[in-house]
Amino acid sequence: MAIRIVEDDHAVADAMAYLLRLQGFEAFTHASAEAFFAAGPPCPEDALIVDLALPGIDGAGVVRWVQAMSSPPDIIVVSAQSQSVISRQLRDLRVKKMLRKPLTRDAVLEAIVR
Repeated sequence: MAIRIVEDDHAVADAMAYLLRLQGFEAFTHASAEAFFAAGPPCPEDALIVDLALPGIDGAGVVRWVQAMSSPPDIIVVSAQSQSVISRQLRDLRVKKMLRKPLTRDAVLEAIVR
């Protein structure tokens, strides 16, 4: 199982990847939706952590792309935006978990393991 992290804030992406690697996961970071797409689709047994507020193609666009796969991985979204913006972006999208920034170690690990 690999964890794919799509997050434009390098410090946040690096911290999440470091935390997950310490727990024995394989973690990859992508600074944009476009970089994530260029890396190729995730495997069904992988997990995706995606920030909703990405430059260019936003996180909701990434979620739509992944959900169009025949066997999409689990999707966890993260955001520091207001609840009304988050609700609007996630309308009609299926995600495993929604995490609010600032993220905690326990929240990230619980979302992955659960």
